[in-house]
Amino acid sequence: MAAAPMSHDMGHEMGHGTGTDMQAMARDMRNRFWISLVFTVPVFIYSPMGNMFTPPAPPFGLRLDLWLFFFASAAILYPVWPFVIDAIQALRNGILNMAVLVLLSVGTGYLFSVGTTFFFKGDQFYEASAVLLVFVLLGHWMEMRARAGASQAIRALLDLAPPTATVLRDGREVFGRELSAAAV
Repeated sequence: MAAAPMSHDMGHEMGHGTGTDMQAMARDMRNRFWISLVFTVPVFIYSPMGNMFTPPAPPFGLRLDLWLFFFASAAILYPVWPFVIDAIQALRNGILNMAVLVLLSVGTGYLFSVGTTFFFKGDQFYEASAVLLVFVLLGHWMEMRARAGASQAIRALLDLAPPTATVLRDGREVFGRELSAAAV
């Protein structure tokens, strides 16, 4: 059975376009999570946060900050995009939601780190931004899976309901307005 498309508001609330079903949204979040995780691992290993051992020098003679920039950009820019879309939409409507918070926290750390890489001296927070996004994406993916399962269960229950029903009151059939007037 094909899943029904999402409503306009719910699709945008999740950072996806209209017509996207819950299963597709869950797959999209899963893919974004795995992409972010794969690129976050090297960022974590080479950053001060992952200082469990001394990693090898970055290849090709790259400076460490450029190495972290490339991996963090891959770990953040594509995976965070649904939150960017949702945050922009929310801010246009004068609403502060989770997407705004995610974009503010991940974006601030990433943009500050880009600034310290190319424009001024300071500490970098690539690993903090990337790791935070991995956890947010994991949570969002789990939420999408739960919603998709609940939507399928509700749809299956609704499919069990008969298309029409006959209501008998005092031995006679009651229709339309009589039914609603009798309920009051």
